[in-house]
Amino acid sequence: NPVKGIHAYFRGADSTGLTLSLGAIQTLPIEILSLTLGDSAFVLPAQPVILPAKLESRPVEFREVHFPISGRFIWADSLVANLKVQYRIPGAHNIADVAVLPYPAMDETLTRRDVLRQPPNAAKFEFITFDEAQKRIVIAPGKWRLQENLIIPAGYTVHCSAGTEIDLSAGAKILSFSPLQFSGSGEAPVVITSSDSTGQGLAVIDAHERSLLENVVFNNLSNPQEYGWALSGAVTFYESPLDIIGSKFINNRSDDGLNIVRSDFTMEQTLFSNTFSDAFDGDFVDGKISNTTFRNCGNDAIDVSGSVIDVENVTVIGAGDKGLSAGENSRMTGREIDIRNSEIGVASKDQSSVVLEQVRLIDCRIGFTPYQKKPEFGPASIRVTGLSLSQAQIPYLVEQGSSMTVDGVAIAPNRASVKEILYGAEFGKSSK
Repeated sequence: NPVKGIHAYFRGADSTGLTLSLGAIQTLPIEILSLTLGDSAFVLPAQPVILPAKLESRPVEFREVHFPISGRFIWADSLVANLKVQYRIPGAHNIADVAVLPYPAMDETLTRRDVLRQPPNAAKFEFITFDEAQKRIVIAPGKWRLQENLIIPAGYTVHCSAGTEIDLSAGAKILSFSPLQFSGSGEAPVVITSSDSTGQGLAVIDAHERSLLENVVFNNLSNPQEYGWALSGAVTFYESPLDIIGSKFINNRSDDGLNIVRSDFTMEQTLFSNTFSDAFDGDFVDGKISNTTFRNCGNDAIDVSGSVIDVENVTVIGAGDKGLSAGENSRMTGREIDIRNSEIGVASKDQSSVVLEQVRLIDCRIGFTPYQKKPEFGPASIRVTGLSLSQAQIPYLVEQGSSMTVDGVAIAPNRASVKEILYGAEFGKSSK
């Protein structure tokens, strides 16, 4: 007697009746009995239907089932919300029903338009050349406007030199399956921007080999998205290690200015400024951030989950939520940290450990807060030495069970549940 035995999707309607896509999601076959519309209409399938059981580790097998409707019935698509399919396990007495979802089980147009399934097209652009002998792709110096997606194939190294500017317009994005070697200079950086504020940024996916972003400016970009597929970062590196030197992530209009996922990285002498939400978001990363500044972040300046990260000589000015945030069993170490005018200085949550030396916090509503947010994790800890703390409304917000020490002195817990007052309830801003 499973809670749910089938998935039912609306396929379409014509003069003869309704067609649904039905598939069993349990390990026993399912007998389809009827289709109901509210409490009135009751329609039998055109032929007896037994859906085969779902096989282990195999996708659901959908079948199109037609339910004939008499000519007296006038159909309207708005009625889909009232459709239910009645079914049972063959031989059982219990009859169950499931609501029909008002869209197809598979949208063929979605798979055709999926950007990850589109073939690479870098060879069509006149400013891009291929060196097959050395497996290099070279973006020629100059100013170039992209008005369609640029998709770079795997198996190459992509080179871009000083003074090159790429203007992403008309919703264009850059998707690369090869590592990048973008090397600008202080006087002539590589610039990726969007003059019409529609550019969707850059994503490097499964490049595996190391990328370099040296003196690169990412300006006024949003996150890549297309037909139901979306990333959170204006710049994303997924399973693609990288080094960032002397670069800028500014005026980005996305959940993350930079999102690195399952990669190791280094970042130094870099600026994040005027980010809509989080500036840097690292998920399952191993890396170091040094000599870097974060200004006017909508949410967190540095937010990591499931990560090991070291921060050194980092300045945060004006974080709308947290200056440093470690979550989901992260390990954060750091020294020479300066956080000013931010909602929360340092947060450690969900079994994370934060160990910092030589920290200065000025004008933060909450200085430090260790706590547990998610039930699958445990309490968190923060240990600080060499602290200068001033103008904090609540210097330490410590949850019962979590721990906080300053210069070897334990700070007693002062809240039973920190989660209840963070995340916009009294303090903080983000739900992350």
